Amino acid sequence: MITRISSRGGGAALCRYLKEDSKGNDRIEFGGAYGTIAQDPEGAFKEMDEIGKLAKGKNTLAHLVIRPERKYSLSMTEAEGMFAIRENMKAANLKDQPFAYFKHFKDDSWHVHVAVQRLDIKTGKFRSDSYNGYELNTARERIEAALGHTRTPKYNEMKKEVNRLNFQAFTQNKEAGDYVSAMKEQGFTVAQNNTRDPFVLVHDDSGRTFSVIKNLKDKPSKTYIAKREVYRKLSGHDLPEDKEVIKGIRQEHRKQAVASQFAQNDPTVDTGRLKKKHQNSTLHDMKEAGAGLTTDKGDKHLTDVQDRMTKGVKEFKERRERQAGKISDMKEQGAEATQPKDRADRTGQPKETDKERIRQEMRERMLQNLSRDKGRDKEGGQEHEP
Repeated sequence: MITRISSRGGGAALCRYLKEDSKGNDRIEFGGAYGTIAQDPEGAFKEMDEIGKLAKGKNTLAHLVIRPERKYSLSMTEAEGMFAIRENMKAANLKDQPFAYFKHFKDDSWHVHVAVQRLDIKTGKFRSDSYNGYELNTARERIEAALGHTRTPKYNEMKKEVNRLNFQAFTQNKEAGDYVSAMKEQGFTVAQNNTRDPFVLVHDDSGRTFSVIKNLKDKPSKTYIAKREVYRKLSGHDLPEDKEVIKGIRQEHRKQAVASQFAQNDPTVDTGRLKKKHQNSTLHDMKEAGAGLTTDKGDKHLTDVQDRMTKGVKEFKERRERQAGKISDMKEQGAEATQPKDRADRTGQPKETDKERIRQEMRERMLQNLSRDKGRDKEGGQEHEP
């Protein structure tokens, strides 16, 4: 079983990539969405992406790929597939997160693409995607042991032998054609690609690839072949594409598998029809296994998860709105505090309205004083002009 995971954004683009037949898949099926309100692929992917954008994140999704060995991928039930998905999510620190997945049938085997929401609505933070290689390898071993699959080795046992054969052939043959022929005799095809490591060795039996540059080391003598020497020897030589070589090897494997099954069954049956019948029966078995999962218990669990998700998203949005309201209030208060003072406050003098009020009070006080003085003069028998 091969597993890998990476973080990315763009839920709509990822959905189109997995939904459209752009990689030569023979069949594409939507497995379902879990923990999301939307149950269609476009809605589920968009929902998980938009929730991640609430926290202003870029890599809102985790893209998990699970590829079991061919013979096991054809016989795995839907329940076993879900077990593998959830164990890998747990190892990648994505336990109980919403997810949706597609199933692809290619080269006579099934593999799964899973999109997982990285934002945890309970904490408002993204789940970490760092340093999960060891946990994923441990989860793979646990899954293979539980399902009875052949254990995937931790290390490539062929690498030492490939390094020895490649170093020997490269140093003993000065011409590119002689080197390619020597590796072909050892069961490897020298091919090229468009990556940073342009020259690879393709094993003719298994289809596995090995880097030419990285496997030119003789540790006992501490001798290493420089990268420029590889470019100088192989750059001008006509080499096949590694994808075409691997495709031919897989086609040969399919022919051998069909011929073997053909020999064990009725010899009058056409091999092409036998292959198609085998694929259709496998798909029918997987559909039946998937239909068996829709029990009342599963529906209740899905409803509970959706309710929790709806409540959590609502609380998260309300919390964000409250925070935004507080920030706006603080900004307004700050703007009022920083506004320039009016003329009266700057000069320390009373405002115009205060001046009028003071004048009116002084006038009234003077009139009162005059009337009081006039009354006193009348009482004393003296009259004065006001």
